[in-house]
Amino acid sequence: MRIKGTIKIEIRVYDFNKGLLPKKNAFEKNLQLMKNISLITFFIMGINLQKSFSQEILNADISIDLDGKMIVKQYIEHYSRPDTLLLHKNIFLGKSNEETIIRKRNFYRKTFRQYKNGDGIVSYSVNPPKYSYDKYFLKDSVFFIAVNYLALSKRTFNKKKKFNLKINLPARMKLIYPQEENLVKHFYSVPAIIAGNFKEKIYKGYSVYNRSKANKNKRIEEIVSIIDKAFVYFEVVFSAREKRPDIIFLPFSDKLNGMNIDDFLILNENLLSSERINKKTLIHEVLHLWWSNNSVKFANPVFEEAITEFLTLSYLKNNNEFEYLTKILSFKLKKIRNIKSYNFNFDKVENMTMYKVYCYDLLPLLLWSADNKKNITQILIDFYRKNSNSYVTFSEGNNLMERIGVPIKSN
Repeated sequence: MRIKGTIKIEIRVYDFNKGLLPKKNAFEKNLQLMKNISLITFFIMGINLQKSFSQEILNADISIDLDGKMIVKQYIEHYSRPDTLLLHKNIFLGKSNEETIIRKRNFYRKTFRQYKNGDGIVSYSVNPPKYSYDKYFLKDSVFFIAVNYLALSKRTFNKKKKFNLKINLPARMKLIYPQEENLVKHFYSVPAIIAGNFKEKIYKGYSVYNRSKANKNKRIEEIVSIIDKAFVYFEVVFSAREKRPDIIFLPFSDKLNGMNIDDFLILNENLLSSERINKKTLIHEVLHLWWSNNSVKFANPVFEEAITEFLTLSYLKNNNEFEYLTKILSFKLKKIRNIKSYNFNFDKVENMTMYKVYCYDLLPLLLWSADNKKNITQILIDFYRKNSNSYVTFSEGNNLMERIGVPIKSN
């Protein structure tokens, strides 16, 4: 049954000074109605468009075997069909994907390979490197991976994404990170995986995971005290954190002393038995809670590391650690003695040795030198407060360096 009739819409406008305004004529009412409908439609379309671009979700089932091999089954929600998949250069897709995925040129300093894909669904395996590698290993009852092990959408590569991970581990190995509460957040990079047989103990409010015997607990207390002092200091300088970071000691090789991932400070077990505590490393990793993927994400990682190292030096100066600071500065000066020209553009960094010298020696010293003319620390504090929880492009990073007084190019 069809009911015929007329719907009458009356639009009256309320003015807080004059009250209800007089009725409008039919033309004015219809014109106002059309404007309102257009605005509502545009608003709804904007919301839907924003959701389609901001809510890409990566779902993955990950099984890890006794050798550290990972079997990955992945599905990307809200995947754009014309888009391209990016996989780490060490990950090769199996023959079952040959018909739907075509290998293309490399991407982002040749770290990723590009593939055409129609649905964002892939299955593949990831094998541990045959040589010693601190960012991916299974040894001494510990599994750790901090390299990008999932397929990413090229369109959202530099945007934060949501990850739903189901991780199956070998028996008697406990997952430390990521837990469900960690995956509530959005990430620029694929979350690391940390698992193993650890003992957890609370020191000064910090959850500390380690596999060491009780006779090394005294050194842990010293390390936590240094971390806590720096953490409290930088919360005042930059911004308060929701929680103290967790601390975990892993069996890295001698080359890597520490790294920061999300709310974890990850330290080399060797720090528990070394003759001297590496205070600079501890302070540097604490600073990454504010200057890294957790907050200010730089497209050029040289800037990210160098700013963190410079702020570490400034912290030592402000806390009257002059003797220790002098030794660090002298060591850095020796490492850059033979550098006659430089270029901080990340695509010009030719090898890992040069990259480390730029990150931890050359650029921090240039910032240190410029600090005599300008208050570089205050410039960085202002920059952080304007750019926290954001992505800093190459050009924006270059502009920051030029504002500080450090030329990006030198020939």
